[in-house]
Amino acid sequence: MLSRQTSFPSSIYRAKGLRSLLIANSGHPWLGVALPDVIKQLTCIRSLNLSGSSIEKIPKEVGKLIHLRHLNLEGCRELVSLPETMCDLCNLQSLDVSKCSSLYELPRSIVKLIKLRHLRINASCVAFMPKGIKRLTCLRTLDCFIMCGGGGENESKAANLRELKNLYHIGGSLKIKNLQRGGIEDAVEAQLKNKKRLLCLELNFCVNYEDDSLIEVLEPSLDLERLCIYNYGGIVLPNWMMALTRLQHLNLIGCVNLEVLPPLGRLPNLESLMLYESQVRRLDDEFVCIEEVENAKINEGEIARVTAFPKLKTLRIASLSKLEEWDGIERRVGEEDATTTSIFIIMPQLHELFILGCPLLRALPYYVLAAPLQELSVQYCPNLRKRYGKEEKGEDWHMISHIPKIETGGNPGVIFKTHPNMNKELFANENILGLRDPTRPFPTGQTGDAGVGLLKWRMQSADESMVPLTINCWPSVSGNETFVSIEYEASSLFDLRNVMISVPLPALREPPSVRQIDGEWR
Repeated sequence: MLSRQTSFPSSIYRAKGLRSLLIANSGHPWLGVALPDVIKQLTCIRSLNLSGSSIEKIPKEVGKLIHLRHLNLEGCRELVSLPETMCDLCNLQSLDVSKCSSLYELPRSIVKLIKLRHLRINASCVAFMPKGIKRLTCLRTLDCFIMCGGGGENESKAANLRELKNLYHIGGSLKIKNLQRGGIEDAVEAQLKNKKRLLCLELNFCVNYEDDSLIEVLEPSLDLERLCIYNYGGIVLPNWMMALTRLQHLNLIGCVNLEVLPPLGRLPNLESLMLYESQVRRLDDEFVCIEEVENAKINEGEIARVTAFPKLKTLRIASLSKLEEWDGIERRVGEEDATTTSIFIIMPQLHELFILGCPLLRALPYYVLAAPLQELSVQYCPNLRKRYGKEEKGEDWHMISHIPKIETGGNPGVIFKTHPNMNKELFANENILGLRDPTRPFPTGQTGDAGVGLLKWRMQSADESMVPLTINCWPSVSGNETFVSIEYEASSLFDLRNVMISVPLPALREPPSVRQIDGEWR
């Protein structure tokens, strides 16, 4: 392992039989110059770890490392390309280019690495999967499959979804990005349902894609434990969702046209649920699957016992701007027949409830207030704040006062603004502010209303004390240079941890120079 050095130690060249080389996470200025010689001299290397380094390209000499089995380039944010000579790495088993935010394309020759078992590209800027990826039948890990969006010159080089069919052994987590119109037949051929080792699946649709038929044919295996759906434009969720009896985590994010939720309370192992940005107006009996019981036939003298969301521990509801009602149980099975009885138990293990940006929601149902909550956060929900807030002397404060940790805040005048090209998935998962579509040109040289910022993630309020953070990021062109300005303001002192602003740069430009900064630039 090499830590920070002023130059590459020449003694390493004498270690001809060296099997593993780890160059620690730092910006070695000599690395790009020394690496070709390192590769020429140390041909027995089995494992090469350059993660987090400042290297811009991998030299073509890497193809001579015929014994190389593991190549880790995670977090090499200045890496712009991989050489086609990588096809000579006949024994390579794992390749990690995740978080390589300047890498837009994998080499075509990667499809010749038939011994490759693990390919990680998540959080990179790779725009599409190379055609022929189906040849990598030994793959056990493929964390992301990117569809080529918008056609263009890349379309002829890109794999389609049906190439997943031959990747029988992939397991763990898989993201499928840029799902869009016209891919239904390919999606059917992908046969996700047969991939029994897949435990986590993320389906990321192109914004405003409204066809329900595509999501219906993306049915995963019944063994799935985690499902995330981003930017789905349909008004209802797929029928297969309720068959996922092993599902533990469900995130529905940016499904802006979604109006109706299925009876999610019927999922027996669901532990966490996130609902973010939809048109849902009401969470009612159907949501907790009670309506199904009410419609069922119950014999005289029988007791109907129903437990909805039996294992749910964490519930997050955010930016449901039209949500008005969250109902309790208003009707009972057998109300008109005293000889039958119904017992309803709802969310008996709910420990955490977070509600953000639901301005119309008026009240919480009784079963939530009766749950063993350990933490309740209600932010930017003026009606709930008025009703349950301690400082507002809310009439129902006593119903939540027993909860150990309570937060009720948020100015009712606060407005959340997000640039349409903001990658909400990246921010939700990794606290990275980046572009959803890096191939779009910068909105520079524009005037008037068209001159929007590249990224805007801000909160506005008449009461500035309620605004914790404002971040603006935008480019401007001057001659042959592009200046990207990033500014932030905080209303009070607080810690920012693990927050990154990722700004893709135009092609064929020099590395960025950083001016007038406070804090640390890495």
